[in-house]
Amino acid sequence: MPDVNQSGSEPAIIDASTQAGVSCPDGPQIIIDGSMAGTFTDGLSLLDGNTVRGLIIQGFSQGVGILIYGSGNTIECNFLGTDAAGMGAVANFIEVDIELADHNVVGSRSGGNRDAAERNLISGNTLTGVQINGDGNAVRGNYIGTDLSGAQAVAN
Repeated sequence: MPDVNQSGSEPAIIDASTQAGVSCPDGPQIIIDGSMAGTFTDGLSLLDGNTVRGLIIQGFSQGVGILIYGSGNTIECNFLGTDAAGMGAVANFIEVDIELADHNVVGSRSGGNRDAAERNLISGNTLTGVQINGDGNAVRGNYIGTDLSGAQAVAN
């Protein structure tokens, strides 16, 4: 897939949570499925200032679900590496990979009572759920390595 926010463009908001019947964090419905994408293909690649909300990103078995090269991105209310019910694995190799990038947020932006609505489910991935190489990045309020209930393991 192409980079979101290519040079010279404005930041993008990908918000699938606005679809009827979707509630965060319980019900993303739009699936980006990499099972037929080929070797070493990534789901989304982000540069600066983008928001990704309300997607199911799965099946990039030799790639990254969301690859972040830039700063100021927000990843919230997604199912990353699981089935649509949030109960079983449909693995990506790495789910969120922040590469030499600073000040990105994966999950809750501020903590507190917004955690549930901004929570990502990051589970079932082959290598790691979140990999970070940068400064000032935050990973808050997510379920990592569990099912949607937070009670059963769906390990990375």
